[in-house]
This record gives sequence, structure tokens and C-alpha cells, in this order.
Amino acid sequence: MTARSTIFGACVCVCSAAVAAETPQQACCALEEALCQETALLAGVTDAASAAAVLPELRACLQGLAAMRGADEDALWNYIDNTPGVKTRLAEAVQRLAIQFQRLEQAEFYRCAELADALAPQLQAPAE
Repeated sequence: MTARSTIFGACVCVCSAAVAAETPQQACCALEEALCQETALLAGVTDAASAAAVLPELRACLQGLAAMRGADEDALWNYIDNTPGVKTRLAEAVQRLAIQFQRLEQAEFYRCAELADALAPQLQAPAE
């Protein structure tokens, strides 16, 4: 297992996304912001009603993350690996997101199948 997949665990599919931005720094900032936005949205889910209510905004956030894929991923990882503090900030953002994933899994997504389906791609273990 590589250091990257160790740091990002099941969220590697999100964190390996590259942003179609002008610079790797901008891509990294956009990625961190998107991870924090997703975490905040999920933190607000406390019951079936809030799980259903968050879906439109969560789907928009997930679509934004998906749109980040495909740019210069090598340049992004080079920036992450070689810029002091960046990897730590991203790892912490992913850890906060993983806590929300775990909480929601334990709560059985508050019996909201649509929430579980929306998050399923991020909850799958990365391919080795």
C-alpha cells in the first residue's frame, strides 16, 4: 500500500481528484474546500428528514468533486507532496470526512437509502 492510499484510505477516489484550475495550488484549495463542504453537509445529518433534505446539496458537492477529475493529477500530487503543511491539512480534512462516514454507517444512514447510494462510491475501499 502506498503512502497516499494509507493517508487517504477509502477516500482516495476523492482525494486523487485533480481540479481543472490554473495552478496546482488552486486545485488543492478547491479540493480541500470541497472536502470540508461535504463534511459540513454530512455533519448536519441527524435523522431521516435531515438525510433526505441534504441530498440535493450533497449531490451538487459530489458532482463538483467528480468534475475535478481528469486534470493534471501528477502536478497536484507534486504540490501536495512538496508543499509544507498541505498534506497534513488534506489528511485532516479526509479524517473529519471519514468520521462522518463512520457515524452515518453506524446510524444506517438514518434509513435513507438515497444517502447511502450517494456516498457508496466514496465508501468503497480503493483498488490496490
